[in-house]
Amino acid sequence: MRCGQQSMGPWTGRRTRRHPFNMIEVVLGLGLIAFGLVSTLGLFPVGLNASRDSIAESYAADSADQFLHFLATRLKDPGAGNDFPNWDTYGKTLPTTKPSATDPTTWSNWFSDATTTFLYAGASKEFYKVEQRAAGATHADFSAIYRVWRESVTYSAYIGGVWQEITASDDAALGINIEVSWPSNIPYASRQKSLYHIEVYKPQ
Repeated sequence: MRCGQQSMGPWTGRRTRRHPFNMIEVVLGLGLIAFGLVSTLGLFPVGLNASRDSIAESYAADSADQFLHFLATRLKDPGAGNDFPNWDTYGKTLPTTKPSATDPTTWSNWFSDATTTFLYAGASKEFYKVEQRAAGATHADFSAIYRVWRESVTYSAYIGGVWQEITASDDAALGINIEVSWPSNIPYASRQKSLYHIEVYKPQ
């Protein structure tokens, strides 16, 4: 059967006429296709941003874990005279509230290896900065600033037949809080932030 010829419909018995799409139908069809494509393309930046944020959050968690355990190891170092000099220098001097939102302008090196650099600042060493990069790379894959403060450690003890809440001396235990904000190259108010905590006990 050729297009344009009249024929008997298979069920109705009526004659039907086939005709091509007109210009209005073609334009409407193309418009719908274009709308679908634009909507789909608009999702790509959202997906890329979500993937970037997820990777950065993973970096932040790994970085905070590395920093807290590195700091805990430093605090528990007995020193040459077994007097735990770092306990006072890096622990008890920390403020008891979160440091201000103003970033330091001058940093001193604290630790560095092929992939990670830690810097510190502040009169009480309450600011730390981390830069992580692939070995041999010149640009950091992740950079963040830590705000560090301390709090007392409390624990439960069974004394005289009664459970009591005891506050440990700062000479024996410290609760270390950090706020990680990243990336460090944008204003503090615009950074993503996470809080972490660790309790450190001085070896007896």
